[in-house]
Amino acid sequence: MKIATRLVLLISSLALVCFVVSGIGLYGLVKSNAAILTIYADRTVPAVDIGKIQSLVVSNRLEIAMALLEQNPESAKRTISHLESNIANINKIWEANMAT
Repeated sequence: MKIATRLVLLISSLALVCFVVSGIGLYGLVKSNAAILTIYADRTVPAVDIGKIQSLVVSNRLEIAMALLEQNPESAKRTISHLESNIANINKIWEANMAT
């Protein structure tokens, strides 16, 4: 076998090895991206939902405090409507969170 033929075979086999190793690396990246997406969906989104619920609960507490300070019927009606709206939003967010 000539040296040129041996060099061509060597370079071809090394190129093939590089392509195989690159393919394995890309496959690993795809798998890790899928795993990270699962972690995001399972952990981060519920944390954001809990933050929204916490914000609505604080809003309810502030509405109640303001109603206690104002003490008039119009304020009470407005407060009750805000509280009911916030409670409905909290329940909607919680149910969506528990469904996942």
